[in-house]
Amino acid sequence: MKLNVGGKDIAWVTMYPPEAENKKEKWTSSNPNIATVDRFGWVTGVSEGECTVIVSSEDNPEISASIKVTVTNGEIDITPTVPDFSALKDGLSTDTHLAFATPVPADAKGQFAVEYLITDSNGKTSTVMSSSITAPDTKYFVGMLTADTNEFTADSFLINLENNSKCKIGTYKFSISPRDAETINENITEAFKAVGGIS
Repeated sequence: MKLNVGGKDIAWVTMYPPEAENKKEKWTSSNPNIATVDRFGWVTGVSEGECTVIVSSEDNPEISASIKVTVTNGEIDITPTVPDFSALKDGLSTDTHLAFATPVPADAKGQFAVEYLITDSNGKTSTVMSSSITAPDTKYFVGMLTADTNEFTADSFLINLENNSKCKIGTYKFSISPRDAETINENITEAFKAVGGIS
């Protein structure tokens, strides 16, 4: 992970097995003078240098993973480090709601929100809106998604709040238990271009 001083990014993990009673995480930084990390995995650059962010199981500290963090004082191209954009954040998800993250391209500018059209396996639909964000200050949208059935799909739509234009980002398939997600189709950058968020 690469950050500017003052920049933020999020590290993602999924605790297994899905049936584990306690999937809570404990986040620590090897050097908080270089970068800090909160209980959800948000990493903030403090000063130039390198450190390691470690996440461990609250239930079994021997189960852990780490990520190298490099903080610079110059402008760097920060791109989302999530390999699968439909990854779920266990630290935010609950037994009934899934926290779904959509990254914001590094070159996007403006005020945006994401609308999620949810369809459960019985065909019932509902709509959820993310909080509004300002790019490039914010790197991710986070939507809390749920449905009446264990499995559901969601279509996501990017909204440019400055000109009220709207464009589909993608379609995703979710499972609440076991917690899982699958990208059916997605084009985040093209959606931002279509609504005027990337010139």
